[in-house]
Amino acid sequence: MDISAVVLNKLLTEKNLNVWSKLKLAFLDAAYSSVYSLITRYYDKYSTIPSFDDLEATAREGLAQKTLATLRLIDEIDITAEVALDALIDQYTQNQTILLLDRFIDKLPVYDSTEIKDNLASIVLTLDEKTLTTEGVYTMSDIMVFVKPDELAKSRVHLGLNNTFDSVLGGAARQELILIGGKRGSGKSITCSNILINQYELGNSSIYFTIEMVAHETLQRNISILANVNHQNLKNGTLTDEELLKVIKVRADMYEDSSHLIKEFVQDRDRYKFEEALVRECSLKENNQMVIIDDRALTLSSIDLHLGKMKSRFGEKFTSQPPLCLF
Repeated sequence: MDISAVVLNKLLTEKNLNVWSKLKLAFLDAAYSSVYSLITRYYDKYSTIPSFDDLEATAREGLAQKTLATLRLIDEIDITAEVALDALIDQYTQNQTILLLDRFIDKLPVYDSTEIKDNLASIVLTLDEKTLTTEGVYTMSDIMVFVKPDELAKSRVHLGLNNTFDSVLGGAARQELILIGGKRGSGKSITCSNILINQYELGNSSIYFTIEMVAHETLQRNISILANVNHQNLKNGTLTDEELLKVIKVRADMYEDSSHLIKEFVQDRDRYKFEEALVRECSLKENNQMVIIDDRALTLSSIDLHLGKMKSRFGEKFTSQPPLCLF
């Protein structure tokens, strides 16, 4: 089946504006480039999708006229234009994947383990860029003005920086990208840690990328915020007895069935024995975690790879969009 022909036939028959907004010349077989150009010129001039008759009236004698005549003769297929377009994009993606993998395999012998993973992730990013069809065309009847609170809650993430900020903003949309700028020491890292911790306390999982503080220091800072103790005291090992117990409880709460270890700590006051037993005997909570990526050579492809893994692992409990912490 010539999927390109089916898509163009459906487009000109149904005059589907949403399909036209997502259709790219690259998706189509090269034989239909002249028809695509005709549709583009007509749409630019009249702001509407042409019919077969409209195009035939404007097309000159030649290849475009013959192609249009062929498209008009296609037998009617019981699928919508949207389904046909999805099939066309799938076909294009398959072809592009083969091309990209061929180039990757040619250089595979000279790649090390890290380069292999980065290049594979880069292939995914390239495919996303080539097949991106974010445009959406909606009529006034397609959009609901009044959104139910439970539906709105699913599409927003409260950052937890302060109540006023969240109440005024109403939470950040999941598709938004938040950039935090400032001089060294101005509080960028603290802000991101607080966003991450707010999600953790809500029972979600988030990912924290750092190219500055090492993973150990990042986790210490996050735990000090959770326990409401002085970070410098935790870092230097100078916590008071009261502060130490708070940290022990926060650390234990990250694991399942760990309450007995808190009781043992209260008896012997051995923080090192407590944590070794905690990691050895208990399991992290399945869907409530803080994952830290410590990478001085962080790239967009590795970020995308890690985000994909996290989404696959935690599903709806993964909320690092928009609270994605980058330095």
